[in-house]
Amino acid sequence: MADFVFSAKFTSKGMQTYRKQITYAISGGLNDAGRKIFTQVRRQLRDQTGAKKYSTITSRTWVRSSTPLTLAYAICANPYPVDIAEFGAAVVSRGISASPWQNGRVFAQSFQNLKWAKFGNTGGYFQRLGPSRFPIRPLHGPNLGKELMGLTPGSEVPQLVVAQAIAMLPSAIAVRVNRIKL
Repeated sequence: MADFVFSAKFTSKGMQTYRKQITYAISGGLNDAGRKIFTQVRRQLRDQTGAKKYSTITSRTWVRSSTPLTLAYAICANPYPVDIAEFGAAVVSRGISASPWQNGRVFAQSFQNLKWAKFGNTGGYFQRLGPSRFPIRPLHGPNLGKELMGLTPGSEVPQLVVAQAIAMLPSAIAVRVNRIKL
């Protein structure tokens, strides 16, 4: 979860009279800039993870909008891995073929069992951990929470968020503050 936090201190007496209007203006500016950044983050996550459908990303990401009390805008993602079926998984003779992170590969010693699909939300895709029949593990794709925080190698989302926040926040807040009638 990435937070954009902006705090303001109202020290002069003139500012105290407009404190409520200014906090509403700052909150609105954070929300305006945050919505634009959120759209760019979703697109970056789709491109980075190689998801076939944009709804794969939109259904697993959300925001906590800024209020005059919190003055914080947060972009959040589901902490669970995405099902490998969302990345074009198919059963081939050597195992399961899928392309998470835009990297097509065949998962060796993997199989699909639709009877077990309801357990663990895996779409029935599993991989053997050794030469014997058991133990097995479910096959999953990228974890959007880790991708959002930059915990996976090659993740460019945190740099995008910081760069866009630095570029957009001052002007978005200034537009809202300029609307205050003095």
